Amino acid sequence: MPGDQIRLLALDGGGVRGLSSLMILDGLMATVDPESPPKPSEYFDMIGGTSTGGLIAVMLGRLRMTVHECIEAYTSLSDKVFEKKSHRVKINGKLQGRFDAAKLEDTIKEILRARDLNEDVLLKDVAASCKVFVCATSKQTSDTVCLASYGSPRSKNLQLLNSATIWQACRATSAATGFFDPIAIGPFDEEFVDGALGANNPIYMDTVFKQMQACANNLAGRQYYGPYRTVFSLEGMPVSDHFVDRLSDTAELEQCLLPRRLRFRHEQQRKIFVLHGLGGIGKTQLAADFARRHRATFSSVFWLDGRSEDRLRQSLASCANRIPHGQIPDRSWKSVPSSEDDLNVAVTDVLGWLARPDNVDWLLIFDNVDQDHEQGGTTSAFDVRRYLPSDHGSVLITTRLSQLEQLGNTKHTKQLKKVDEDLSKAIFEQWYGGELVLDTAGRELLGLLDGLPLALAQAAAYCRETGLDVTSDQDRLSEAEAMYQRALQGYEKGLGPDNPSTLSTVNNLGLLYSAQGRLPEAEAMLQRALQGFEKAFGPDHRLTLTTVNNLGLLYEERGRLPEVEVMLQWALQGFEKTLGPDHLSSLDTVHNLGFLYSTQGRLLEAETMYQRALQGFEKALGPDNRSTLTTVNNLGLLYSAQGRLPEAEAMLQRALQGFEKTLRPDHPWTLETVHNLDLLYHDYGPHGVKKGT
Repeated sequence: MPGDQIRLLALDGGGVRGLSSLMILDGLMATVDPESPPKPSEYFDMIGGTSTGGLIAVMLGRLRMTVHECIEAYTSLSDKVFEKKSHRVKINGKLQGRFDAAKLEDTIKEILRARDLNEDVLLKDVAASCKVFVCATSKQTSDTVCLASYGSPRSKNLQLLNSATIWQACRATSAATGFFDPIAIGPFDEEFVDGALGANNPIYMDTVFKQMQACANNLAGRQYYGPYRTVFSLEGMPVSDHFVDRLSDTAELEQCLLPRRLRFRHEQQRKIFVLHGLGGIGKTQLAADFARRHRATFSSVFWLDGRSEDRLRQSLASCANRIPHGQIPDRSWKSVPSSEDDLNVAVTDVLGWLARPDNVDWLLIFDNVDQDHEQGGTTSAFDVRRYLPSDHGSVLITTRLSQLEQLGNTKHTKQLKKVDEDLSKAIFEQWYGGELVLDTAGRELLGLLDGLPLALAQAAAYCRETGLDVTSDQDRLSEAEAMYQRALQGYEKGLGPDNPSTLSTVNNLGLLYSAQGRLPEAEAMLQRALQGFEKAFGPDHRLTLTTVNNLGLLYEERGRLPEVEVMLQWALQGFEKTLGPDHLSSLDTVHNLGFLYSTQGRLLEAETMYQRALQGFEKALGPDNRSTLTTVNNLGLLYSAQGRLPEAEAMLQRALQGFEKTLRPDHPWTLETVHNLDLLYHDYGPHGVKKGT
């Protein structure tokens, strides 16, 4: 064609709607030359497309069809291929494409044979005047990849250029998630899905804005894809569906802790942020929110239980099997610590891995370091500085102890204070599920709760569950302890100290103290209730076992893990004896034991408990109940920690499908499962072998 201007043709996807692109193009070619409309390959210097637009690009550019020939071929292809399948779930738990990928492949090969071409002819055609490319997305890296008919000085993947066939390129650009299965191409079997999400033209301005905003956020904290990346785990980290953003506080954490991609590694210095404040002020939830927001920016996020040195060491040891294989000795990576010596070795190996000079982008969160070793403390007090592995990385400490400020510089410590009225209202409404009118009564209620996030959340949840009118029952909320104390005195005087009503009030007072963070007083109340119920009804009565469970939860709060196991085993044996092994109380306790064993690194015992809980929940509640899906998800994380890829993938895929069905796509549990799957795929090669082995 005459002229020296470069002519480019871009074709978006859209399924069978791609026919409209051809209709427009037909009119355009007729405008160019009404008597003899040119082939697009003769008019355009380059034709590119994505998804079904990529199919059209190949037919017009690489196969040099006229528009009419392409319309005929595309219509035939649509009739054969875009026919829904009846099943969408594979045996291994993966989502199966809605349309038949084999039919698409066969139809493309049929088109090639009709044009006297070998069905395995390469997309590569460097001599052609019209260059062709199609967009696909690498499943491993999520990067957009151009499969092209030509090479260039900037080409990074000559293997794909010299190996991708026409039918493979068409399959790759069309492999939209949920519509067609992915395809592996090249000597390394790199898997591709379609490129529509990254390469289709934006239609609305707000879409463009979101992309620009995402780009800016990515520049501020690029994702880490280096050799030290580990699977993000929620184990031990609190999950809240009702967290209310505290943006200014989060911004301070970001400024201090986010990794900086410095040119020279020796420029990296350890960053410590100490977040201190009253109990119930929201330190742990703020730290958990920060970890979830920026988990992809860090190479690893390890959540460590700082309530006692024993719990901290168990947390560190449990991180060992999340470290890529080969980067720590097999003694710690494969085995579960069964003795104090094994535990010491695992802790040493994990700290040594974190101290590697080029492993600088990790985040350690020491949560609830509340025992002061310098002032005597208790037997669980310890010096957290002994567990800071090196002079690099990021460390976040939550504590009630203001003296721990000295661990960070003055810029990187923060006393988390009570929230203001606006944030108090937002927290209350999030947990209450309704509006709180800020009239005189509403403001009085918020004043009683005193800006403490935990108190706001508990009060709102209590109002929601009991149906209390939040505008008229403030006195009952503020006088709960006084009411229990008066009731206890009355029951003791009128009924005696061992009457069931007296003991129930003692138990409730213990729970109230626990919620207030008054743990020694809570333990005294619950111990008294337990002794009374056991004496009156025996060790296997429902009231006794319920108190045993409450005491076990309190011991967990205090970091006394051996006593937690004793309480849970007692509760389990009692529930099984009185209610049966398949009762929900029994199954909940079985699941809690599995979680405890997993936290302790006792993975085989944890698997046994989780499997039993899963079978029971499926039978009692069905496959899509939250308890069932939570157990499925935990099993997936357990298998991932053990390096059992197929089982981990099947469990996480099942959990994802269930959460999407029963919750919503943007629910925190759904998003966590998506992220865990992404990291699972990233950490294993195309043949299911863990990278580094």
